[in-house]
Parts: sequence; structure tokens; C-alpha cells
Amino acid sequence: MSILPTIHGYDEKTLDLSIRLLRDILGGSDPTAVSIGSMVPLNKTSKGCDLVGGKNAIIKAILHVRSELPETFVHLLGVGGSMAYLGVLCGADSFDFAGWVQKAAYGVIQLPGMSDRFIQQRVRRKCLTTEEKFKFLECDCPACKFNFQNPTSMLDFDDDVDRASARRLRSLHNVHVFETEMSVMARFIYEGKIELFVRDRLKSSVLRKYINVFREIYKDYKITEESYQKFRSTKLESFLF
Repeated sequence: MSILPTIHGYDEKTLDLSIRLLRDILGGSDPTAVSIGSMVPLNKTSKGCDLVGGKNAIIKAILHVRSELPETFVHLLGVGGSMAYLGVLCGADSFDFAGWVQKAAYGVIQLPGMSDRFIQQRVRRKCLTTEEKFKFLECDCPACKFNFQNPTSMLDFDDDVDRASARRLRSLHNVHVFETEMSVMARFIYEGKIELFVRDRLKSSVLRKYINVFREIYKDYKITEESYQKFRSTKLESFLF
């Protein structure tokens, strides 16, 4: 049986303690794989989350763990969606989250390089523009190519008629988009251009400012470009629940 150890900490001191205790258990060796926990509260936008560092603390934690465990497979617990781009940029090898299905339940669909969108027009909802609908129609996922009551695409499916089916189709679409993005990220990592890719994907996101935060913290750890590329994996893994 394989066990994935988890380290927790909102600051370097606590993370170092977790890593030291883990090494003691392993007889002084670094773990083959490790997960970083306690990240979900930092990723929230709720009042008070910034008191322990917010997203800046997530970036710092990943970089710190990566610099301390350069050969270890690093997994992020509960951090996905747009934040996954930053996680991968900082050196994470895998992550798990259920946002793709949770968002689908609320009527949200996702497309690369865009924030969440709603298909159905509602008050105070950001719906697809005409240009975005054309981009959406190019999607080749099973949900967008389905043939239920002969609609031309998921855009024509009436959520008010069959909520369960509409939610399932949105879930299929969102997970397809996410898995496709994983493959693209892996290719850019292999080419040594992951930062360019992340900048492009987050150019319209509120998270784009954190790329510069990554760069500043990156310099503090004195990680060279050569060592950064060395610990970047060329194969990403995602665990979707």
C-alpha cells in the first residue's frame, strides 16, 4: 500500500518543521512524493483569508517546498481551476479539486483563458458573448457534440427543462477543458515555456498579478533557471472528484 504524506504550513517555519519530521520518519531521506495541505482556505476570497497570506502564501509555500524537495513529486490538495496554472508554474506536479463539477451545478461553463461563464441569461451573471459562443462551438468534447433531442450544441439545451441533464453536460464539458489544458501545459513545460503559457491563460484573469508575485518570491529563493527547469515535471497529473 502506498501512502502520500501531507505537510501543512502557512509559513516557512511551519513547513520546515513538517519536512523535518517527515524526513525523521523516513530515516533522513526525502519522500518520493508529498502533498501540500491547508491551501484551500488561502485560495478563498472570503473576508479574513488574507490574514494568513492568501494566494501569496500559496505561491510561497509551493516554491518553498519545491526548493527544499527538488526531486520529490509534489501534489496540491484542493487547489485547481485557474489557480492550478499558478500552482504548476511554481512547480506542482499534480493537484485535485472538484470545482469543475461544483461550478457546473451552478450553471457555469469554462473555456481556456476565460473566466467562468453562464449559458443561460440571468440577472448579475456573466454570460457568453457572441464571439465567445463561436469559440464555444469549436469545442470537441462529448458534451458539445452530443445528440440529445437533436440540439446543435449544449448552448441550445434548456436548463429549465431538464436540470440534471444540463448539469451533467456542463460537467463533462468542464472536465474535458481542464484535462485538455493539462496536456497543453505539459507540452509547454517540456519546451521550457510554461511561464509564457500561464501569462497567456491568465491575461484576462484577476490572478494575472500573481505571476509577478511568483517572480519576486522566485528570486528570493535564489532558484536558477537551470534548477527550475530540472525540477519541473514534463508530465502533469490531475485528480478530479
